[in-house]
Amino acid sequence: MEALTEVLPYLIGPAGGFIAIAVLFFLTMFSLWKIADKHIFPALAKWFDNQEIRYEKLLETHEADRELFKEAMTKITEEHKSNDVKLDSIKEKLKEIKYDIRTNNIRAM
Repeated sequence: MEALTEVLPYLIGPAGGFIAIAVLFFLTMFSLWKIADKHIFPALAKWFDNQEIRYEKLLETHEADRELFKEAMTKITEEHKSNDVKLDSIKEKLKEIKYDIRTNNIRAM
């Protein structure tokens, strides 16, 4: 009991207040770390894993879209080439008609 009475002024005085605040601070930090370790960190890990899965799906759909785009561009190019051939034949026919008109082979109506 005498030992307690010798230490009691130090616990109650200014040093005691600082020690109490320090102990409460470290206990609070330890408690927050335990909560974060038990709840927050696993939730963050799960969120990051879900993000990775989302990005993989996004890349897969992007690759599929890219293939569709390539097919569409190939089809448009082929149609453009066939239209060029048709246009060339129309130009030839127009040249023939102009020649016929100039040579008076066709009379105006």
